[in-house]
Amino acid sequence: MRIRRGTESDLDALVDVNRASAVTAYASIFGSDPFPTERVRARYRRLLSDPACVVFLAEDGEQTLGFIAAQPHHLAALYVSPSAWGRGAGSRLYDVAMPLLGWDATLWVLEANARGRCFWERRGWEPDGERRVEHGKVELRYRWRPRTGSAEGIT
Repeated sequence: MRIRRGTESDLDALVDVNRASAVTAYASIFGSDPFPTERVRARYRRLLSDPACVVFLAEDGEQTLGFIAAQPHHLAALYVSPSAWGRGAGSRLYDVAMPLLGWDATLWVLEANARGRCFWERRGWEPDGERRVEHGKVELRYRWRPRTGSAEGIT
């Protein structure tokens, strides 16, 4: 597995991985709602062109296994193709992106996404009480702060 920095030429790969992951992981949440391809494409186009955001891809040969998008104090996205679940791609991407987040980082996760919430909670992220409705579903804001009370080890 190789981790590399993403570029604007990776837009289709990001949309494809997001679609595959969301259709599988969120089937019980969104049911038969169509995947919002153009909205997702516009989001990743913005993130890829944002100089404050860094996107990393995990690849196995020519196959994109997953990606993460991070910027100072906010993790914007982490998606792994279902065919790569349990193979460490999400953890590797997370480890690469964490130094970019800095102290007191946030992310949003669907309240009904038990798998995703478990992933974040195992890594020390906690809901901070903020909620919002996106795409008709409740999302919870998670926050990460080093347990020591300092930003030691974060570059």
